[in-house]
Amino acid sequence: PGFFESLKEKTRLFWELLNQLRGLPQIVDIRGRGFMVGIELKDDISKVFEQLRTQRVLVTRIPPKVLRIL
Repeated sequence: PGFFESLKEKTRLFWELLNQLRGLPQIVDIRGRGFMVGIELKDDISKVFEQLRTQRVLVTRIPPKVLRIL
């Protein structure tokens, strides 16, 4: 497949995995488009934010409870 077809498939798989998180009790909402995602948590995001950064995930915080993954 070409570049855009491959990207479309990777995006679909990424969101398929993200949607599996929706049933977790600490997840309020998952929203976004493509590979830019906002995940709203019920509790403080500081600990999760630091864990993602140590895993070299490009992530920012939207206080108090939303993580933005790029």
